[in-house]
Amino acid sequence: MTAQAPDELTIWLDLVHFPVSATPLGAVDSTFLGAEESARELLSPFDAIAGAIGDTRVAMSPADLATITADPIDPSPGISSTLPIRVLDDGVIDALVRDPIFPLLTVQVRQLGGAISNENQLPNGPLSSEHLIYLFGSPSAERTADRIKERIAAFMDDLTPFTGHGKPLTFLAPGEEMADALPEKSVRELATIKQKCDPNRTLRS
Repeated sequence: MTAQAPDELTIWLDLVHFPVSATPLGAVDSTFLGAEESARELLSPFDAIAGAIGDTRVAMSPADLATITADPIDPSPGISSTLPIRVLDDGVIDALVRDPIFPLLTVQVRQLGGAISNENQLPNGPLSSEHLIYLFGSPSAERTADRIKERIAAFMDDLTPFTGHGKPLTFLAPGEEMADALPEKSVRELATIKQKCDPNRTLRS
């Protein structure tokens, strides 16, 4: 579906293992900027999924977009990592589902494309990836930070052969550099702008 998706349609696949549940779940998050009729037609292949426990597709205001993923509002600790994937093929799928995601909370397969793939409009450079894998865990007594880091490292090892270019700047994890997301030319240009507009390095992000 993502291969045929127009720019107005975004689709994410979520593998989820909530702390209060012993059963892992799968979910699909989607948005479509356009008419409800068109959205339902584009998403109609999901109607064939057997055993679905919920369907929350509905027309909504842009102000309510944050409710789609049902992320918690209150701050909480988290450990994450991201990998851009060239093609979502059988090798990637096997690496994602071969073993349980526990102790992670979620593994997301996010569609890339649209404006972010236009190298003439953004500093990201040529995009060689069709999807982004986002790994996230929230430390607790049962899911310790060390166990989460070990599981993330295992996923990263399994997915490295399929890695491409296209990690968004906002997905950099602690320890990663701007150069991990942007080509050298863009890093130099941003450094020049930073020095010119904020020579005292007052602004941090």
